[in-house]
Amino acid sequence: MRRKSLCTLPRIGRVLISAQYLRNELINGLKDLYHASDKSEQVRLLTIAPTNWGRQKVQKFLDSPERQARQSRELRSTKGVLTSPEYLRDNQPLDASVSHAVIKFYEQDWISRVSPNKSDVLLIKKQPVSKRFISKFFDLKPRHVQPIFLHDTCCCVYYENFDLVLKAWNRISNQQIDRRKLIDDILCSPITELCYSRDCDEITEWTSWKRTNNRVALQKINGSVSLLLDYIDEQWENFLSHHYFTIMQQSYIAEIKKRSDPHDVVIVQMDFAQNFALMSQHEVQSAHFDKPQATVFTIFVVLGSEHKSFVIISDYLEHDTKFVYFAQQLVVSTVKQIAPRVRLINYVTDGAPSHFKNRHNILNLSFHEIDFGVRSIWTFTATSHGKGPVDGLGAAVKSTATRYLMRHGPE
Repeated sequence: MRRKSLCTLPRIGRVLISAQYLRNELINGLKDLYHASDKSEQVRLLTIAPTNWGRQKVQKFLDSPERQARQSRELRSTKGVLTSPEYLRDNQPLDASVSHAVIKFYEQDWISRVSPNKSDVLLIKKQPVSKRFISKFFDLKPRHVQPIFLHDTCCCVYYENFDLVLKAWNRISNQQIDRRKLIDDILCSPITELCYSRDCDEITEWTSWKRTNNRVALQKINGSVSLLLDYIDEQWENFLSHHYFTIMQQSYIAEIKKRSDPHDVVIVQMDFAQNFALMSQHEVQSAHFDKPQATVFTIFVVLGSEHKSFVIISDYLEHDTKFVYFAQQLVVSTVKQIAPRVRLINYVTDGAPSHFKNRHNILNLSFHEIDFGVRSIWTFTATSHGKGPVDGLGAAVKSTATRYLMRHGPE
């Protein structure tokens, strides 16, 4: 009997343990429910806490924010347990004048359309009112304004055809453009009758780069909106093709740089920087307008994950094919020292016809393997899109040289 009493718990002890277990399960379930609820429901659940609990105890018990704990205590004391909070910002009643203005808005002929069918008549306050049909607006609408009916035989062919075209465009472009927005965006503000007839004489102004007398300058143009739209349409075809060539060549150059290998293909990007004007910190006035110059030729070599930068400084000021050929001699010699197993050199330059993209360089390219003992190809960037690391290299060199000259005298 004694052994049994030592090995088994009294019945009341088992009941207490079971009750404690259930209480913990209930509390844990409440905590899980709290953390899975939205903010409004969380405040509502916090009102379950006893009235003698303070804000800090509620906050600690469910790990709730201070603001929610305070709000739940106020709700519990004023409105009781499980009371939902009210957010007056969202629950403010509409003023009668606002409701009246919305109803009048719905009843305008350009917003909703009166049904001609005798079956579409409602009795509202014992008064017959014809239904008006509209696609959809907000929930606030008078009873006699209904969603568009299933079969309409009085549609405007101009509106319907234009809406169908816009729907097709919206599917392609993943946009939502309706005819009203399109009219507001295209026509003048305020819109006049001449705008609708496309005879608007509203004058606008734009600028464009143009070549006159062998000089390119930015010119200001004044004209009608119609003339501006014609000018945009004129530029559109050339712009699209140029944009396509640009992005394709940029992606191609990025790809060949990524695939470069010192044991296979090496990328050599090169360009002429603007000539550097040699200056002194202390110079006489007459020397300011007659500074000697130097040619700066920048080279960026890509060898897989590594790259090398070189700059050729020369007193030969002509940016021509002869300079490029002698630069190639130095480049090939240096590349062979860095990557002796190179199989192919791919030159990447802009399309400037005076020194890169001309028949003389193409002829030299055809003899490249004979002259230098390694095959080569030449890649040209799109027109006016030849910027790259070589431009930063030239800027860095000239900036360093300028700082050096400014710190020292002419000695």
